[in-house]
Amino acid sequence: MNILVVEDNDHDYKKLSRSFRNCDFTVNLTRCIRAEEAIELINNNEVLIDILLTDFMMPGMNGLELSEYLLEQDVSFPIILLTGEGDENIAVRALKLGVFDYLPKDHDVAFAELLPQAVVKAVQSYATQAKLKEYQSTLHCY
Repeated sequence: MNILVVEDNDHDYKKLSRSFRNCDFTVNLTRCIRAEEAIELINNNEVLIDILLTDFMMPGMNGLELSEYLLEQDVSFPIILLTGEGDENIAVRALKLGVFDYLPKDHDVAFAELLPQAVVKAVQSYATQAKLKEYQSTLHCY
């Protein structure tokens, strides 16, 4: 699975990457420090992306702004917003925008267990939705 991670904090990135060590699937992580760097990678099709994980608080554009920008571009992968500041308002805004999931990074053990599960669920759900849209569009052709 190809995961683009937008995370400026080295400690949090290491914690995130460790959470995939015991998974039953192969993970290829690509890291961007800033949202603007991720946009450039995506726009230039420089990496294959199955899912994007983005931190909320970063210098420059924050993770919610990045998500909004990418969702307006109709990207072909789900987005999960991660934050060390568990805030219901941020979660609600993110989900209303179309972010697939929102996970707080505050509890190491819970985060390490939940993140791989959330990633698999998001990728599978996104693939199912894409197939459904394709099927519906073929029905409209008849």
